[in-house]
Amino acid sequence: MKFLSGRRGDLNRTETSELLRDTCQAIEDLATGLEERWLQANPGQPMPSWPLTRIPEDELARIGWDFHANRVQMLNTGGSVWETIAMLLSGDQQASFAKPPSCVAVASALNRAAARLRDEIREGSEVDGAL
Repeated sequence: MKFLSGRRGDLNRTETSELLRDTCQAIEDLATGLEERWLQANPGQPMPSWPLTRIPEDELARIGWDFHANRVQMLNTGGSVWETIAMLLSGDQQASFAKPPSCVAVASALNRAAARLRDEIREGSEVDGAL
């Protein structure tokens, strides 16, 4: 986040999207390691919803980014097979995707995600301390 706010000029949308893809991939890699360790330590138990992925997913969705697909969200893809075929034949598949988020929108979303993760960690620490 300091990279985004400490630069002299804003990143263009392509650079911002690339940085966001790299960030989402790094978070997914961390979550995969966490899930593997969970499965080793807790075989047969259901896996919890990890704030590590849930919170960034929520915040990035607010700016039109699909965290798991690691790209801009798809807009209306058509309610029927015929609408989908018509969209494909029209030649404008870009119209089915949201506009990439701006550097400022990404920085704000990542700051909100960081604040929520901090709050989640604090709440977890308070619960652990009470036990």
